[in-house]
Amino acid sequence: MKKLFIYTLALGLLHAGNSFGQTIGANSKVEKGGDERSLEIINKFLHIIFIENNKGAGLSDLLDRDFVFDNPFSTARGANDFITKVQMFISTKKTYKIERQFVNGDAVCSVYSFDVVTTSASTENFEVTAYAELRNGKIVKEREYFSDPLRFAKAMGFLDNYLKAYQ
Repeated sequence: MKKLFIYTLALGLLHAGNSFGQTIGANSKVEKGGDERSLEIINKFLHIIFIENNKGAGLSDLLDRDFVFDNPFSTARGANDFITKVQMFISTKKTYKIERQFVNGDAVCSVYSFDVVTTSASTENFEVTAYAELRNGKIVKEREYFSDPLRFAKAMGFLDNYLKAYQ
């Protein structure tokens, strides 16, 4: 059911704009209509967040100064705000796998999953669809959609705060 939700969301984003070129995996080529540079920037962004664990070094080179970020748990307005807020997540032990990416010029939709060590020291898997827009070689916006945001909030130890935000 969760995978169906993610793929339905991705397909909805796919059909909402102009036809997205589709890639499978981080190292795939972009099909007709896509911008290979946009995909490269997004994949570097994901690599910094999920793999490098170097306090976000390099993010400021990829993000527009006025970068806007939204997911069910956090918002950031500006690159510095985002880099500050993402520090705790960057420092957690995790891996990720891109399942699909859709590219249309300066817009990239990534469907991926990640494994993260939670506050209870267990490893959990979460599925995300992220939509990003770029301008002049910088990421200006990213929105993340979790297939199960309640489970993520609970596993990461902030379920109460998450629920209070929606009361």
